[in-house]
Amino acid sequence: MSRTCLPRSYRCCSKGSIGGVPTGGAQDVFTTLSQTFVLTAGQTLKGVVGFRANDVYQDSGTIYNDSAYLTINGDTVFSSDVLTVGDFQSSPWTPFSITSLTGGTFTLELGSANHGDGEPSFSSSAVLDAVEITSAASGTPEPAAWALMLTGFGAVGLSVRRRRTPAFA
Repeated sequence: MSRTCLPRSYRCCSKGSIGGVPTGGAQDVFTTLSQTFVLTAGQTLKGVVGFRANDVYQDSGTIYNDSAYLTINGDTVFSSDVLTVGDFQSSPWTPFSITSLTGGTFTLELGSANHGDGEPSFSSSAVLDAVEITSAASGTPEPAAWALMLTGFGAVGLSVRRRRTPAFA
């Protein structure tokens, strides 16, 4: 099989503008992109990640297994390579999320490496998209909701009181 360079279009479905695309450059060295987020209790950090293989797994006995990963605080939440997705193929979008129970700092690191050669035209990419921080719904009602509930309870209490018939002695 001869290696040909396909157009650099992203075959994973885009969920909007691509958030990060480190492309493997030098042979066997990971190109990384990292970002640190501070979450409060109950907040969730989420997004999607994918891998775009722009290389073949093996050609003339040489293995070119480009790879990519995503970690959150050092824990791997996504990894892929050419062997997994196929020559010049892409992984599907893979969702990730982490919810902070007590609040804290979370660091995302996205990396991609060009294995087996240093040829830039055959560099595969890690793709990060739709990263957002969301808050959990609060279980405490708003002040206006409290006022409405108290008014409703008052109206129910008033109607119950009016329905009572006086007891005759």
